[in-house]
Amino acid sequence: MHLRAPDRLLRVDLSTESVERVSVPDEWRRRYVGGKGLGARYLYEELDAGTDPLGPNNVLLFMVGPVSGLLPGESRYAAITKSPLTGSFLDSYAGGTFPAVLAGALHDAGGILVTGRASEPIRLVVADGDVDIESAETWGEGTVTTDKHFSDAAVACVG
Repeated sequence: MHLRAPDRLLRVDLSTESVERVSVPDEWRRRYVGGKGLGARYLYEELDAGTDPLGPNNVLLFMVGPVSGLLPGESRYAAITKSPLTGSFLDSYAGGTFPAVLAGALHDAGGILVTGRASEPIRLVVADGDVDIESAETWGEGTVTTDKHFSDAAVACVG
């Protein structure tokens, strides 16, 4: 099996409700194979030192690794952002079905970079290599209820 870094990233701007596929620079693809390294580089490039972690200029990345969905037990993803507690790099990891499904749905993209602030609660639906921005009708219902509501999908939610 030949592993390589992803060719693209999906960039979602919640303020403008736009989605675009951005190419990962070749140098970055050679240097950062996994989701953590590539996510850290994007965070470094996207933010200024004074960016408010709770403000609309912060970013949130969902990055899958090069073997997510390919090998049993290796389905992991990283959520990466600037920490409101420390003001520095924050990465958190989770497993389960979500990373494998996300990796498959993204096709040649290695993750999602979310910017901006939505005007109302939303959800991101990832399918067939694209992201749709939809109203979040389950807003405020809690994570267990939200997960059950979307029983035919892999879900990452907050609440």
